Amino acid sequence: MSSAKLMIVDDEAVFATDLQHRLQYLGYDVLPPVGYVSEALALAERERPDLILMDIYLAGNGDGINLAQEIRDQLGVPVVFISGYADAVVVQQAKKAEPLGYLLKPLVTYQLRATIELALDRAGLERRWRESEARYRDLVETSQDLIFRLDQEGGLVYLNQAWEQTLGYRLGDITGRRFSDFQFAAEAVLCHEALDKVLAGGELTGYETAVVSKKGRVIHLRLNAKTWRDDLGRIRGLQGTAYDVTDWRKALEALRESETRYRLLVDNASEGLAVIQVGRIRFVNDRMRQILGYPESELLSKSMIMFLYPEDSARVLDLDAKGIEGQPAPNIIEFRILTASGEIRWVQASAVLIQWREAPASLVFFTDVTSRKQAEEQIVKAKREWERTFDAVQDIICLVDSEHVIIRANQALANRLRLPIDRIVGRKCYELIHNRSEPLEHCPHAQVLATDRSMTIDIKEEALGGDFMVNVSALHDDQGKVIGIIHVAREITELKRIQAERESFIGQLQAAMTEVKRLSGLLPICASCKKIRNDQGYWEQIEAYIETHSGAEFSHSICPDCARKLYPQFYKD
Repeated sequence: MSSAKLMIVDDEAVFATDLQHRLQYLGYDVLPPVGYVSEALALAERERPDLILMDIYLAGNGDGINLAQEIRDQLGVPVVFISGYADAVVVQQAKKAEPLGYLLKPLVTYQLRATIELALDRAGLERRWRESEARYRDLVETSQDLIFRLDQEGGLVYLNQAWEQTLGYRLGDITGRRFSDFQFAAEAVLCHEALDKVLAGGELTGYETAVVSKKGRVIHLRLNAKTWRDDLGRIRGLQGTAYDVTDWRKALEALRESETRYRLLVDNASEGLAVIQVGRIRFVNDRMRQILGYPESELLSKSMIMFLYPEDSARVLDLDAKGIEGQPAPNIIEFRILTASGEIRWVQASAVLIQWREAPASLVFFTDVTSRKQAEEQIVKAKREWERTFDAVQDIICLVDSEHVIIRANQALANRLRLPIDRIVGRKCYELIHNRSEPLEHCPHAQVLATDRSMTIDIKEEALGGDFMVNVSALHDDQGKVIGIIHVAREITELKRIQAERESFIGQLQAAMTEVKRLSGLLPICASCKKIRNDQGYWEQIEAYIETHSGAEFSHSICPDCARKLYPQFYKD
């Protein structure tokens, strides 16, 4: 059963309370019921429920239908109507709000549950569809290619932003008009015939036509199109892409008009140009000679395959053959070439079919992209080196998101847990490391998420095998929003042991110093027998007192003076 958050809008308090209890019994998270339009708007905006169950007629002459439309338009929250009215007029009015269901009072529990579950599923599908559509629209709208859709009458029903720059009109001034409105009459007839073939079920590939911009400029386009069908497979029109080939056409026209003017144009071009016919080079400009490093005499009539890097030659020749045969092929390709000095360079190439000396040929535009490729390789290399460095660090490092899910971990953590990294990523940190079903009471991860302030703590973790000093700090995106928390843990088990030994030694030293201090000061000693009065008030031998209060020990002997006094018979002067 779903745990979705539901909201009830009904001015009948008894009914609304009963419905709330029934929904809670079914396992839903239900907000307190409201009966007024203003209350409903405020609660929906604050709580953002997954679904609203709404009466059509509300307190204070409130209109549930208008309210549902407003909530759906502003907040995107779907609605299921509940009403005691089922006449056709009410139902027809309710359809304007696009509800996901319509329930009649009194409500039957199994129907209520089924309607809610279906509505939640449909709402989820619609949400995912909107997200997918938004991504697709962003991709289409930012594309430099001209993307279009025509209905069966040739009317323009969709154009992306690139058309504004190409034609000079605002999209609102183009949409709804016919494609032929932007063409000369003769061109429009030919183009209409080609598009009719697509509407009949065919496809259009590489078809060239011309349109006129707002300023009167003639723009040559190359069209690719196919039929546009609805969900039932019926043809609704056609859709496709167009490419501005005006500049290429100008180059070709210049070539046909004057060899001298053409050579001046192409030799001063920033791109390398080559005419290739039947696999052999027939013409190259100055820039192309610079790229390859050969004089013109060593290039003309030579096979282009001689200058291709061996690993790329088969792919390039295959694409060239497809282009000559009119088969679909990429407009732009990248591959490697070998220069006269033996250097390997990357080029980007695009081609158009032309007539060269009354025979088909390819005019190929070459751009040296070696520097870009080298930069890309450096970026990839730097990324790999960073990953190796990341995994070589002995400290444990991991990146955890706001839901406590590990999204990146280094090899040190994998070694500690004796798990491969792919079995660590995606797990909750408190489940994997602390063997708990919820975060620690004073979880530093949660504290940093709440305060956006770094912190360092010492912990003892059995799963990691020791004591660790853990630094926890926030990771931000370009707007400064916290997107994750970085954990860096350094083992301090040995340091802890050394500190414990140090503290023990200091304790022992302090105890010894205390004992030494007890022998300082004034000691009461008998002037006759030399006994010392101890702390308990008893008199004891001096050697016994000193042995008790210090580390000294005594060995008994007799000095010469005492020996002569006590044993005169043995010791004489």
